[in-house]
Amino acid sequence: MSQTYYAILTAIGEAKLANAAALNTTLKIAKMAVGDGGGAVPTPNRTQTALVGEWYRAGLNTLKVDPSNTSQIIAELVIPEATGGNWIREMGLYDVDGNLIAVANTPPSYKPQLAEGSGRTQVLRMVLVVTSTIAVELKIDPAVILATRQYVDEAITAAINTLDSKQSVRVATVGPIALNGTPSVDGIALVVGDRILVKDQAAGAANGIYVVAAGAWPRAADANASLEVTPGMLIPVEVGNTNGDSLWQLVTDGAITLGETTLAFEMVGGIVGAAGTYRSVTVDRRGRVIGGTNPTTIAGYGIVDGPQAYGIGRHVDWREVSGVSITGAPSSFYGRGTAHGFANGATDGNRALAIPALGTGTVYGALTVHAQWADNSGLSTVIREFRTGTRIFISAAASATTWSSWVEVFTSGNPEGLPYAALPFPTVDTHDGRIAVTATVVSGNGGRVSIPSGVKIALGEELPGNTARVRTLATPAWNSDALAENKTYFLRANIQNGALTPYISTGSDTDSAPQSLKTQAGQPAGYDSTVLDVLLAKVVTGAAGSAPTVIALANKAKLEAAAYWVGASGSYSLTLNWARSPKATVASFADYDDNSKSDYTIAADNTGPDSIPTGGYSDRYAGRVYIAAYIPTGNPGPGKINARVRWEA
Repeated sequence: MSQTYYAILTAIGEAKLANAAALNTTLKIAKMAVGDGGGAVPTPNRTQTALVGEWYRAGLNTLKVDPSNTSQIIAELVIPEATGGNWIREMGLYDVDGNLIAVANTPPSYKPQLAEGSGRTQVLRMVLVVTSTIAVELKIDPAVILATRQYVDEAITAAINTLDSKQSVRVATVGPIALNGTPSVDGIALVVGDRILVKDQAAGAANGIYVVAAGAWPRAADANASLEVTPGMLIPVEVGNTNGDSLWQLVTDGAITLGETTLAFEMVGGIVGAAGTYRSVTVDRRGRVIGGTNPTTIAGYGIVDGPQAYGIGRHVDWREVSGVSITGAPSSFYGRGTAHGFANGATDGNRALAIPALGTGTVYGALTVHAQWADNSGLSTVIREFRTGTRIFISAAASATTWSSWVEVFTSGNPEGLPYAALPFPTVDTHDGRIAVTATVVSGNGGRVSIPSGVKIALGEELPGNTARVRTLATPAWNSDALAENKTYFLRANIQNGALTPYISTGSDTDSAPQSLKTQAGQPAGYDSTVLDVLLAKVVTGAAGSAPTVIALANKAKLEAAAYWVGASGSYSLTLNWARSPKATVASFADYDDNSKSDYTIAADNTGPDSIPTGGYSDRYAGRVYIAAYIPTGNPGPGKINARVRWEA
């Protein structure tokens, strides 16, 4: 069926449009005219330069590309109600030069005028198909525009679409999805026509607001142009297991080109977690609490510089005991043992604690602390603590079944630190106050020495303000480096960083104690033990390949010795081998025979000038005595003397 009513370009219009396309310029359409066709509907002719019966011409009301067909241009003319009294059978478009560039016929329609008693505003639209809408300038004179209802509706819609606040969407994505069909999103089955916020695509430029379709999804009409997608755009979400009843904001700033600019969305309102009370929370950059946990470990709180031990607090058992002397062995290491709570030592024998008799006072309980250390050594440590009156004691066991002896760590009568002069002399916890030192041969050197682990030594540990406290620490298994041959060394130990630290260094018996009362390897080390540095042995090396000679020295808070001799003039000696020089006193003396004597000499004390070179002065290795009897002439005689001498450190 052939068309009766249609529009065509005139020859002039064809030429001008082709020229505009070729020269990359535009054809400017300015006006639209209507006519009565001379009383009959005319047939459009491309050779026309004017309408057959034009009776009205005016500027265009609108000129735009058809949104449904981009190859069509829609021109609109409004005839006011006061104009009319004629039939409309033809229309034409004129450019800015006054040339008729397009002509169309139309079904006859009468346009009355107000004077006839029936006035109306007439809106006429002419649809023109062109090969290139780009070559047509879509520009009209705003002074002649009359707002039609459709125009107003479209203008309002366009204005609304550019606002930051958008119409709500049904759901929002929770991950990348294919933009087609009717899938389920966030637990909601979608249907055609649903609006959806797409925010999680791998290509961020594909994010935005879409409308669900059976095929490919189009962008929503209020967000399908760059000017409609603005920074700060807000989109409410209606339903969804994760995003239901939430509000999302476009946080992409700056100019946006839809389809090219990455679009990023953030939730600015909505449910972000379960209600409850939490000890540790997560806060986003907006200051909102978005998560919470109730950690039960130090690591759970994010603490990385705390004590590196596992199981603290896992088995804390108070034991109510009667009296101050109960026995038992540890049986509960990390991850083992009975539940929390109170137990009676008499009925829970395998968990009872052993403490010595402490005199009067009430025992309030013993706290057992379990720790599995972080070095993965497999070493489990159990520490017990109890208080009686104002005294606190601790005991420990490491991967064993025997508790250590109780050690008093606090009493209200003892300050934390004491002046050096108030500290007791170091004590080596052996029967004779000496530690066993083993000498071994090293080929090409003077040998080496070693000491065993586990020997307890009570020694002062420095505190601030020239004070110290007494610590009882066990020796580590220790070996010296290879020693130089034909040298005199002294083996010592002091407390460094809370640990008993042995060391060996050269020196002589005449070395003076330093002002600090302690030294380290590389410094003269032959001085007596001090309250901060214990002298353990003298080590003398010989030729290469021989074992060193070791003299182990005694360290006790109290050292004393006594001896007596009956004899004529001469020197007498007693082996001491102490870690400090003694003081000697003559306890008693008497004649041993009836020979005449004018005087006696008994030299034993190590103080004063060396007036008797042949002996009689004591040191850390030997107590020496010189005894002499004098005949009346003043020379030493044959008489004998009975002398008793006492040495004290």
